[in-house]
Amino acid sequence: MPTVDFLLRSYDQTEAFACHSDSLDNVLAFQYEFLSLFPGLANFDTNTIRPELIKSSEIEANIEAFIKKAEGEIPAIHRIGSFIRNLADGETFFVFPTSELDRKVSFHISNLLSARYHKEDFEETQTSMNELFGGLLDKYDIFPYGNKRKAIGNSSKADRICRFCQNTRIPLAFKKRAHAISEALGNKTLVLHDECDGCNEEFSRTLEPQIIEFFSLYRTIYEIKGKGGTKKFSGKNFKIGRNEDELLEISFSDLEKIEPENQDVVEDAPKLPFTITLHSNKKISRQNLYRCFCKFFLSVIPEELLPQFRETIKWTNSEFDIDKLPQIIEFNFPHSFQEQPVLLVFIRRDNDQSVPFAVCEFQFTFHRYIFIIPRSTADSKDFSEKENFDNFLSVFSHLNRAQDGMYVDFSDAKMRDFVINCNFVKNNQSDEIVE
Repeated sequence: MPTVDFLLRSYDQTEAFACHSDSLDNVLAFQYEFLSLFPGLANFDTNTIRPELIKSSEIEANIEAFIKKAEGEIPAIHRIGSFIRNLADGETFFVFPTSELDRKVSFHISNLLSARYHKEDFEETQTSMNELFGGLLDKYDIFPYGNKRKAIGNSSKADRICRFCQNTRIPLAFKKRAHAISEALGNKTLVLHDECDGCNEEFSRTLEPQIIEFFSLYRTIYEIKGKGGTKKFSGKNFKIGRNEDELLEISFSDLEKIEPENQDVVEDAPKLPFTITLHSNKKISRQNLYRCFCKFFLSVIPEELLPQFRETIKWTNSEFDIDKLPQIIEFNFPHSFQEQPVLLVFIRRDNDQSVPFAVCEFQFTFHRYIFIIPRSTADSKDFSEKENFDNFLSVFSHLNRAQDGMYVDFSDAKMRDFVINCNFVKNNQSDEIVE
């Protein structure tokens, strides 16, 4: 069926939609009419830098009129209206007649949008970004997952092959809806066809409860909606949730655990600053958290890449432990919140064995976790070793420059008590308490 795709980009929005028709002439007519709404776009070339577009009341009015005309045949066009309305007056954006951009064009567009948004010089921004990411773009292809809806794998149940057991489970069935990232972490966009019911049940019983527990504090605080909506978080000595007024309410059962020495209590609350240790009801294994991160990766990559990760899949299935894993790099970005969990997948473009074949970044709320995929047959080096890990960092050089990054060892395979230390301090610039 003839189809035309469109991609809209602003500094903090990306929206894509497609027009389908049995008639090629109808598709081409729609394409021309839609692009004519934006100055300078009627004559287009898919992968060139487009004219910069500026949000105006005239463009918004033209889009709203076009939506009313086309909504009967293309319901998805309402997303374009939302995209335009969410732009600030005078904000820069781009429109492309394609669903994907060449990586260098995309990089250029991202830098330009950032410069316009922050009112910075574009050439300085481009130079700075090239210093940080130029080598990375030359070495890796980058694939985002989670910002838009995607069903991964074979849509035909009769032809499906489970990515995790190769259809060896008995009985074999594909009746359940499997999520590529745990639905409890807010994933509403990524569905995996190629995961059988038995593997889905096994992961939901073993690995996924541990990563859900690991992120439960943030799920509650930031009101991440999983299956059944938002969740409260409770443990051996605490309960956290929203009250009837939708205010965050925290109660503790053992204030004697407050540190440091200041134990004064006013109106049943300790004076700031203080630390409270939260004791979960559940145990977790750090290595199982790493396994679950990799399970998300294995759930989204193209099927043709899976043979490179047969040993990784066995490890993800807990068939064996790995004594020493590469460190995971963790960052917090307070000004970049993700309601929907996102994966950035980095696949090496050549056979340079000095860097990993596959790297992944998991984005959840304000948190980012960057991890190397272990045991790929496309790798000949052990990236848990410092020299090899340093080579990896030399290409991912932006990780060294970001502030407050933590390098964490997730090799421990033993199930241990899960404990969270919460630090409460006064924000010097307001009356708020920050954690």
